[in-house]
Amino acid sequence: MTPPLTARGSLQTAWVRVAQQPKRHAPAPMKPLSRDTPLEVERVWLEGLRAKGAAWRLYRTLELSSACWRSAIAAYERAHPGASRTERDLWLVRERYGDDLARRVEARLRELADAAR
Repeated sequence: MTPPLTARGSLQTAWVRVAQQPKRHAPAPMKPLSRDTPLEVERVWLEGLRAKGAAWRLYRTLELSSACWRSAIAAYERAHPGASRTERDLWLVRERYGDDLARRVEARLRELADAAR
């Protein structure tokens, strides 16, 4: 049995209520995303992406994000061949989250190293 979404009913009941609501307005006509691709091709492409579902789109997003991180790591290692893994990771933190967090992480790493001695 599906757990209740709210005190009033189940998730299925919530979807039925949403489906029964009147349409507020007609969807806006589709605008081209690219100048060199026909609108019909874009429409078919977007329908295909929507049909794959949210789980697939999330997977692809995470996969692409991971590929970007791997590319950044490879570029850093080419530019700084003698850098340690810690130096590389601090650079990644600095690039992604900013100097403030990178300084705090670096300070914490020093504290841990001092405590281990």
